[in-house]
Amino acid sequence: MAADSPLSSDFGAGKDRTVGGAFSKYAGFFEKGGNRVKKTAWKNRIISATKAVCTYRDAFLPMIDTLANILAERDKIYQEYVETGAKPVVEHTNKNGSTNMTKNPLLVSWGDMNTSALAYWRDLGLTPAGLKKIDESAIKTKKTSVLGDILRDIGS
Repeated sequence: MAADSPLSSDFGAGKDRTVGGAFSKYAGFFEKGGNRVKKTAWKNRIISATKAVCTYRDAFLPMIDTLANILAERDKIYQEYVETGAKPVVEHTNKNGSTNMTKNPLLVSWGDMNTSALAYWRDLGLTPAGLKKIDESAIKTKKTSVLGDILRDIGS
């Protein structure tokens, strides 16, 4: 996986991290007018990832398409969050005219999109638990004992 991929562990390393917190690894990727990962790019990444762990099936294409839509929309929301100052709380004036601090709706939406995406990642076998559900042998290491090896050799 390329270092410039949001899925890589060193994404954004060495760049000026102006946003901070959980979003710091995306600093520099979502700059005003920057390249946002499009749905087709996400779809290609998801297909590559499912092929890499041997969980790709043509029957999963509608699910992959939905996940790509979620991730593209999530990126769009995050880009808007960064462009509006990346404030985790904002002032909200209710209908009575009083102003309160509340969670940034963009941040809440971004979190909801991540939660939705995680469910799809799991269903596609792109998390350890999801992979185990799809193909337990894919992550299960074969355990052998010395006694079992000796008995197998005697029987041969």
